[in-house]
Amino acid sequence: MPRLLSSMRFKLVLLDWQSLHQFMFHAVCVAACIRSQCGASGLEIAASTIESVPVALFQQLSQHINDVIDFDESKLAVRLVVKPDVDETLDSLKSTYNQLEEILSGVAAQVAPTLPAGIASSLNVVYFPQLGYLIAIRHPDGDLAAMCNDEDISGMKFQFSTSSVAYYKSESMFELDRELGDIHSDIVDRELEIMQQLREVVLQNAEQLFHTARVLTKLECLLALAEAAARFNYVCPTMTEEPIVHIEQGRHPLQELCVETFIANDTHLGCEGCGHGIETVAAASSADAAGTAALDTTAADETGQACPRAMLLTGANFSGKSVYLHQVALITIMAHAGSFVPAASATIGLTDRVLTRIQSDDSVSARKSTFLIDLHQAAAAMHNSSPRSLVVLDEFGKGTTSSDGIGLFCAVLESFVNRGASCPRVIAATHFHEILAHDLLRVPHGSVGLSHMRIIESPSREGTDAVSFLYELAPGRSMQSLGVHCARIAGLPDCINDRAKQVAECVMAGRRIPVVPDERDAARQHAADEIAQVLAECDLAAADLDAALWGPIRRFEPLFE
Repeated sequence: MPRLLSSMRFKLVLLDWQSLHQFMFHAVCVAACIRSQCGASGLEIAASTIESVPVALFQQLSQHINDVIDFDESKLAVRLVVKPDVDETLDSLKSTYNQLEEILSGVAAQVAPTLPAGIASSLNVVYFPQLGYLIAIRHPDGDLAAMCNDEDISGMKFQFSTSSVAYYKSESMFELDRELGDIHSDIVDRELEIMQQLREVVLQNAEQLFHTARVLTKLECLLALAEAAARFNYVCPTMTEEPIVHIEQGRHPLQELCVETFIANDTHLGCEGCGHGIETVAAASSADAAGTAALDTTAADETGQACPRAMLLTGANFSGKSVYLHQVALITIMAHAGSFVPAASATIGLTDRVLTRIQSDDSVSARKSTFLIDLHQAAAAMHNSSPRSLVVLDEFGKGTTSSDGIGLFCAVLESFVNRGASCPRVIAATHFHEILAHDLLRVPHGSVGLSHMRIIESPSREGTDAVSFLYELAPGRSMQSLGVHCARIAGLPDCINDRAKQVAECVMAGRRIPVVPDERDAARQHAADEIAQVLAECDLAAADLDAALWGPIRRFEPLFE
C-alpha cells in the first residue's frame, strides 16, 4: 500500500486501481469480522484494527472507484477507461466516436461524385488518431505512381501512401477536422482528466490509508506468527536482561519442514548452572607435552560457573553445522520479534544485534572478492558487537591458504573471548582441526566451549567405512571432515574419490604423494625396462656397440623428448 500510494502521486495503472479497490473492500470485511468475533475481547490489536478502518469512508471511496473505472473494458483497451454516465462531455464524445463509421461513409458518398469514375469506385474516408480524417484511394492495379501527385487529382493534397493505398486531404476533410476534431485523442484526454480528479479524491485520504495499511500489516504478521506457533508446536520464549542463550530442543523453523525427521539440539551460551556437561578449551599453559589442546569436561552446575559465552563447533561436512548456526540466530530473532519459537523451551537474553559471517553475497557490481566480503563481515562483527550481541561465524578464513585462514580464525575468536565480561555470545564453526590439535587458541581457561555434530562410522560390505550422520550436537570436538566421503555421496566418480583419499592420506601422514601414471608414463616405463634388458645382455667388450646397443635404444628416443 505505501508503494501504491506513493506511485499514485504520478501515475497509476489498471492493476494499481484494482489493488486499491480490493484493499478497501477487504479492509472493511476484516474490520466487520473482528468486530463480530473479537469486539468485546479487549485485545489491543482487535481494538486498533476496528478503529483504523473507517468503514463509511472506505465504502464510499471503493464505490466511487467502481462507479468511475470500467475494469473489464480497461483490460481490453490496455488503458484506463471511464464508465458511461460519469461525464456528459465524455459520453457525447464516445457517442460520436461509436457513430464515426457511419458518418465517414456518408462523407465518402458525398466526395465520390466529385472525383473521376476510376478513382471514386475505390474511395474511402478513414480516421487516424492524431492525423485526422483522410481520403483513402486504392488503385486497382496497385500502381500508385500516377496518383501520388496532388496535380493529378484536383482539389486534393497528397499526404502519404502504403504499398497499395494513397491518402489525401481535401477541403471536406479539413472541415471534418474542425467539426469533429481528433476525437479519439479527445476521449483519452478527457478520461485522463477524470482519472486525475479521482486520484485527487483518493490522495486526500492517503494518511488514513497509510494508517490502516500499517495496522492491518501488524495484524497479518501476528496472525501468521500465531498460526505457525499452533501448527508447528512453538513455545513462548522467556526474555531476560542477562546476556544468555538457553535453548532446549531447538529446531530450525524452515529446515524441519523440509525433512521427514528433524533432530532438535540444545544451545547454552553464558547460562548459569545449565546442568549440562561441557567441554572447553583450557588455558594455553595447561596444554599437555604432546602439544594437544587441554580439555575441561566439568559440568557447569558442578563448578558453579556459567557456560562459556563462546562455542567452537566442529564436525564433518553434511553433519548439520550450518543449519545449527542458522537455527540459533533465527530463534533469537523470532523471540525479539514477539514470536513463539521452535523449541521445547527458550530463555533469550535481550540482543542488540545479530552479526553473522555465514554467506557471501557475490556480485560483479560489488567489485569485491569472496574472501574480501568475508573479511568485511568479520570486521563489522568485531567493530559493532557488544556484550548483548550474538555473533555467528561459519567457516571464517576458508577463502585463503590454510595457514592464513587458521591465523585469522584464531585471532578473531581470541579477540572476542579476551574481552572477558564484554564478550558477545559467539558460535563459530570451522574445519580447521589444527586449531585444537596443536593448541593454537590462546584464551582464558573455560572461556570457549567445544561442541561437535555426531556421526557414526562402521565398516561396510564393500570394505569402506559407512558414515551415519546423526545431526546431533554433543560436547567435545571432531577431528575429521569426511570431505571425500561427502564427495562420493554427491556423485563424484569413484576414480576421483579414490585419488582424493590417497592424496589426503599422504598429506596427513607426511608421505610423498605418488604420481598417477598415464599412458605416456606407462610407455616410458616399458621402454626403460627394455633398455635395461638390452644393457644387461650386451657384452660391452666384444659387441658392436652401435648395432647391439644404440640401435635398440634409438627407437625409444621419441618417448623421452
